[in-house]
Amino acid sequence: MRRVTLSAIYSINKVKFCRLVKNLSARALSTAIGKVPEYVSNVESNSKKTQYPHDVLIAISNVFDCDVRDFYPADEELLESDGSRFVKEIISLSNFDDCILVLNGMIVADCFKHGMSFEETSIHLHEQGKPNSLVIENALEALEKTSKLSLRNGKYFSK
Repeated sequence: MRRVTLSAIYSINKVKFCRLVKNLSARALSTAIGKVPEYVSNVESNSKKTQYPHDVLIAISNVFDCDVRDFYPADEELLESDGSRFVKEIISLSNFDDCILVLNGMIVADCFKHGMSFEETSIHLHEQGKPNSLVIENALEALEKTSKLSLRNGKYFSK
């Protein structure tokens, strides 16, 4: 069994998080960095156990207009990890907590500034009509209950 490092998990999650917040499909990001359409999906897949090489992270940072260093964990975090706490968990919108994390990222990025319906949010996250859309709906409702979002006329607005 091939292990994936903490740094690789961090990079995969950071890229996926940015991609979801910026409304970019895995296929579109793959194309934008000059790779085959399935490239990003394969890296994000739990079963593939692959990671992004540094040159690909540079290309991704150019797409997101950020520093490539943003896709690596802090040195302190790497120093604290002795490898014994290794878990390969990629952000998944089927997980309620991960969905809350992504929606909070969307709030910070002002995606809800002008309001987004549940359907628009599902489309933004490339999950419309998929089972994960139910998790998204529950997460939106939870964020409304915690007053991070408000629901008006069928649309969620950030505060």
